[in-house]
Amino acid sequence: MNKTSNQVENFRLKNNTNTINILRLSFKHFPEESKALLIEVNKGDAKISQLLSELANNNTRDYTAVLDELEALRAENNKPWMELFRLAKVGDSIEYSTLKVKADEYSKKINL
Repeated sequence: MNKTSNQVENFRLKNNTNTINILRLSFKHFPEESKALLIEVNKGDAKISQLLSELANNNTRDYTAVLDELEALRAENNKPWMELFRLAKVGDSIEYSTLKVKADEYSKKINL
């Protein structure tokens, strides 16, 4: 079990590195658009964090309602992330493709 969790942790770390490298590409080619999108991501992350705190602190709302809201917020927060990925691809499609292939490989390994 410990070996498996260490593998997943390692795959996630590598996948996160690739994601950040894709983010770097978007900032390299489209800094203003990327900044605006990252501000949106940060706002969404703050709302998600607030809901997670609500779950952890035995809130008065039904946990199912909080989880539903959390699911919707996470989906909404993925939109600016996908736009950042699109900007990276437009800016340098060859470098983006290389990073995307690596990220996809690690994602598959995580989902074993």
